[in-house]
Amino acid sequence: MRTENDLKTTLRRIDGKGYKAYKDIKGQYDFGTYTLIIDHVQGDPFATPSRVRVKLAQKKADFPPDLYSSRSREIALRDFLTSRFADAAKRFCGGYRGSGKGGEISIDRPGQEILERTSMFVNDENVEARFRVGLPAFGRRIAGRIAETMLFNELPEIVGASLLYENQDERSLYEHVEVCEDADFLRGQLGKLGLIGFVADGSVLPRASGINPSPLRGSKVIPFETPKSLSGSK
Repeated sequence: MRTENDLKTTLRRIDGKGYKAYKDIKGQYDFGTYTLIIDHVQGDPFATPSRVRVKLAQKKADFPPDLYSSRSREIALRDFLTSRFADAAKRFCGGYRGSGKGGEISIDRPGQEILERTSMFVNDENVEARFRVGLPAFGRRIAGRIAETMLFNELPEIVGASLLYENQDERSLYEHVEVCEDADFLRGQLGKLGLIGFVADGSVLPRASGINPSPLRGSKVIPFETPKSLSGSK
């Protein structure tokens, strides 16, 4: 496996060359805390951004096994970490720079639903994040120095903020995992009880808009309350 210094040397060598020279950085690099894996390099600054992975040994990430001890909890943990990665990318990445889609580090950000995703994986051995990097250019000439800033300054900050247990809000993380586990358990009981769904009292059902799935807010919003005829009250 090549080292981070090998990657830095390559980026400086191809700086200013034609965009296709970025193909030289494809491969795996040891960054000490994690392994950087560049799986696919885009052929043009206006093309779909490059596919990149980061893999950390679990002994460094240090997530407690009880956070992924069942399928439900594992899916919730992966969902949580994907959101954390997206937040960190927005905070630490300098955004679009140069031509096309260059300069951006991004991941598919989860919505309000907790779903199984292919952007993040967690097991006893590793934590792995899969994301996109828009390799920067000026016109169609490689902007190697900006790429170096992205991969050596911005990405380590993103990884540290999102993929190390010590940097997580423990209360929020466990609440996210346990809410998902509770919901899955309740879904598992519906058939036995002859039911098709459940809604918690106090839930805000209207959405903010047709394209915004956040709960509607405002003084006229009425939280859900179980009809008395269904609650057993007289």
